[in-house]
Amino acid sequence: MIAGQLAYWRQELADLPEVVSLPADRARPPVPSYRGDAVDMHLDPRLWAGIKALAAAHNATASMVLQAAMVVVLHRAGVGEDVTMGTPIAGRMDAALDELVGFFVNTWVLRVGVRPAHRFSDVLEQVRQKALDAYTNQDVPFERLVEQLNPVRSTAHHPLFQVALAFQNNVRPEVALDGLSVEPLAVDSRTAKFDLDVDLREVPSDDPAAPMAAGVVTYATDLYERATIERFVTWFTRVIEAVVADASVVVGDLALLDRDERDLVLSRWSGAGVGAPAGVAPELLDAAVAADPDAVAIVDRARSLSYRELDTWSTRLARVLIEAGVGPNARWAWRWAGPRNSWWRGGRCRKPAACMCRWIPLTRSSGSRRCWTPSARCAC
Repeated sequence: MIAGQLAYWRQELADLPEVVSLPADRARPPVPSYRGDAVDMHLDPRLWAGIKALAAAHNATASMVLQAAMVVVLHRAGVGEDVTMGTPIAGRMDAALDELVGFFVNTWVLRVGVRPAHRFSDVLEQVRQKALDAYTNQDVPFERLVEQLNPVRSTAHHPLFQVALAFQNNVRPEVALDGLSVEPLAVDSRTAKFDLDVDLREVPSDDPAAPMAAGVVTYATDLYERATIERFVTWFTRVIEAVVADASVVVGDLALLDRDERDLVLSRWSGAGVGAPAGVAPELLDAAVAADPDAVAIVDRARSLSYRELDTWSTRLARVLIEAGVGPNARWAWRWAGPRNSWWRGGRCRKPAACMCRWIPLTRSSGSRRCWTPSARCAC
């Protein structure tokens, strides 16, 4: 049985992106501190009733609607068209386990392909089918799944997924003690297991006949400012409201930003009417390092560099060039190793003693490590 389920997961998670997460405010540290914070999230009775009605109309569950909405938010926020997230599952497939005390929870990975031309109903149907398939293949422990799939190992992020969503649909047990009143209290652990972790459950509202959903979004403070997660909660709620109103809405037409936010992006953040800063690239980089060394300078697929790291790498390159004898008007060549490397390799060649040098990028297809022009000096 396990062998067949492993075969399903190998196919389902083949060529999985290394990192799929909400764009961060800061560069990802090599080793996370696991420090976290949380932002409250509420879906009022009207919206929660709409979610359940939408789920019923598509033979789905409220959890599937939430997952589909989360996929759309991440896609619209810029993570790409291959979206993944982790979801816990009770792990009590046998009715004999219902009353047994113990921890059986497992984690499965939801992977959804989404494009701007898709309708939300298409995304929901895909989530529904993926969830049903996952329920059928839920016996593989997550730890064994990681071992068998053997993804790129990194201390910087969680394997297979970095964003999680959980909807608790179990009824909270009532605790009754003679002569005492008991009230459950939420515990804020101030830790974050994932980049982003949405945890919701159905709770009573002021109207006993109209429940609502409430919970928290826990986030890694290594990566995000609180304002960013508050904005994410607003986006999530906004998308849910839109799809509840019209499940056939096109994903590309779903707006995360309101009018004021859109004006901010298009007018102030676009740089329209703002002159370029004076100075050469090394001076501007030095100023950026002094102002906020941990701010994100470059994002390349799953990786990012802070201004401090960019300065360190480019300084290292300048020293290599100088030691190789590269001086004014010298030519040098390097093999193109990707967008991120091109920045620091091409940028700081203008540092002192290596200024005015000309560089000739070589692609991976060049094959040979030798410079392809007799007049070039190779310092790679």
